Amino acid sequence: MPVLTVEKGPNVGKRYKFDGDVFFGSDQRAQIHIPDRQVLPRHARITRKGDQFFIQDLTNTNTVAVNGRII
Repeated sequence: MPVLTVEKGPNVGKRYKFDGDVFFGSDQRAQIHIPDRQVLPRHARITRKGDQFFIQDLTNTNTVAVNGRII
């Protein structure tokens, strides 16, 4: 099962397993909880299709970045 590992910030080293769609945001119920005022309750979703992963910005403001690049 694929795993996402946090590389920066207060949760560095924390690992999240991917089992279906994964939502992240500031909401306590998000699978990947990011307690930051700049992060919306449901900020983005990561979806797995086969061996590929897709990230979808749920903010409508282009504020999701991957490796420093806005998506």
